Amino acid sequence: MDDMTKTVPVVIPSYEPDERLITLLEDLQKAEIGPVIIVNDGSGTEYDEIFERAAKLIEAGGGKFISYRPNKGKGRALKTAF
Repeated sequence: MDDMTKTVPVVIPSYEPDERLITLLEDLQKAEIGPVIIVNDGSGTEYDEIFERAAKLIEAGGGKFISYRPNKGKGRALKTAF
């Protein structure tokens, strides 16, 4: 891919994710797309482990992980990322 493609950020608002989030991030890494910004939109503490794994994946590629509580909705998550 050319350098222009790599500068397009991918924003992922996330609420109570499952293992598919990790799969998506791995696929994005393989495609050399990034940086990736994930916003944890108020998921409970039971999702901390998956977000920790996700944060390690994206931060290694220059991405950013943002988290807040309580849930504020997808629109607020997108605005926070932008």
